[in-house]
Amino acid sequence: MWAESVAPYVDTVIIIPKVSMTIDSIPMVIGGKPVRLGYSIPTKHGATDVPIWEFRQREVHLLGGSPVHQLTVARYLNVKSADGNYMQKIARWGRFFVGRQMNYDTLSRTKKVDEDVPYIAFEQSVKNFVKAW
Repeated sequence: MWAESVAPYVDTVIIIPKVSMTIDSIPMVIGGKPVRLGYSIPTKHGATDVPIWEFRQREVHLLGGSPVHQLTVARYLNVKSADGNYMQKIARWGRFFVGRQMNYDTLSRTKKVDEDVPYIAFEQSVKNFVKAW
């Protein structure tokens, strides 16, 4: 299994279930490392066919979706980690996540910043995302 070959190089193995009714067959530990399930939040770019209730209390890593959608899904799952792709994408335009609502702002309105705008916007999103958790 490929997961055993990567286990020595990671702290946690993330497996993304693709087929309904198969989660119970996914081990809790592979190669001595804990296994976390990847849950793909439904977006226009994709989603999982595995229903959310099948993830039960297994540890989950959220894939995709906005911070607001990730926070909503986290109410139903045992979320231990989430990706920041959405926050990285909006940071390109100096936009950042503000809070639990679908609320975003731009650096040009909040701070006088001329350099490193995407990095500063991303940092602000991450700080606000951590606070929202």
